[in-house]
Amino acid sequence: MIVTAPGNNWFLKWSNFNQLIFNFRIVISQSKINNATGLHYAYGISIVLTEFVSLD
Repeated sequence: MIVTAPGNNWFLKWSNFNQLIFNFRIVISQSKINNATGLHYAYGISIVLTEFVSLD
């Protein structure tokens, strides 16, 4: 996850990442700590990893 020379779309991906975190906070704050929240975490983390691994 080391970015030495960001491409043109790096800022866009970073903005999407921040938006994803913001959505996470809303989802978690509106739901009880249960299995559903765990699924939201797993789903979101997989998206984040996919986004950063596919930086180009």
